[in-house]
Amino acid sequence: MANQYLNYISDEHLLNCINNLYQSYQKAKSDNYEKMRCACKSDTIRLMFDAKFNDTNEEDLIQSEILRQIDKSINNSIGTFHEQILGGIEGFEVGNLSSFDVKAKDNTLFALFQFDPIPSKFQDAIFEKLAKQAQLFRQASCYLVDFTREDDYIENWAIKTEESSVSHKRVYKISGTRFYEVVTGEKGALDRILSVCGTFLDTFLNVYNNMSEVLKTNLDYNNIYNSGNGTLVVDFLKGKDSAFSLEIGKTEIGYFSEIRNNTYQFCERLNMDEVNFNSSINKLNRELLKFFDKA
Repeated sequence: MANQYLNYISDEHLLNCINNLYQSYQKAKSDNYEKMRCACKSDTIRLMFDAKFNDTNEEDLIQSEILRQIDKSINNSIGTFHEQILGGIEGFEVGNLSSFDVKAKDNTLFALFQFDPIPSKFQDAIFEKLAKQAQLFRQASCYLVDFTREDDYIENWAIKTEESSVSHKRVYKISGTRFYEVVTGEKGALDRILSVCGTFLDTFLNVYNNMSEVLKTNLDYNNIYNSGNGTLVVDFLKGKDSAFSLEIGKTEIGYFSEIRNNTYQFCERLNMDEVNFNSSINKLNRELLKFFDKA
């Protein structure tokens, strides 16, 4: 079946990457929220002074610290997302065993990712690692991929001191945008991924955000998975033999339910475009509530 989303990776792989990132966000929020709230509240002296000196209230400070800790966790997850996307392209792989983020299977490309400014004292070691790989594999191009800058660039990486400059003809610094083009062979590949993910997530999150609160409390994030057909499936379970499966695509949803192993509801397609969204989400909420009431 032809891909709906991108030319160079399967729909199944793309949605696995999106779902993995979504699960990481949920885990980061659940792991950090109560832990950081308790930690902040336990340091009452620091909390009082911070609130006074920063002209804010204690609750806002607690929320700010929780978000800061979540952000640290999410940075790692974003890196994993890029590794999984690029490592799913034919001829490439996630470089876990090689200690690189992404590499070509034929050893013609090695890459390390940068998501924060690198202190100068670490730059020499990173350059040396890439240069060593370029020496070991004579056909390899080695990259430090910089996701911190918005401009599109590639340049030979040179480590400069007051006395000298050290470089290697196949060691580069490159923007995230340009690196995606190098690996995929498609201009604007990173922007395309962001656009596709944004469109898909708009539908997914619009459905979730417009569910009744009763339904949200019955959602286990572990029961969200890739269907293998270009959609994500959200399963609502009740007991051992009753389930409501909601399938979410780019612009449409469908659902199916069983109660005590007997078919109860089925809807092949509801359009989730702007014109039909309200009527579709209202129908979905009604059907889900009927399922939980009956099961």
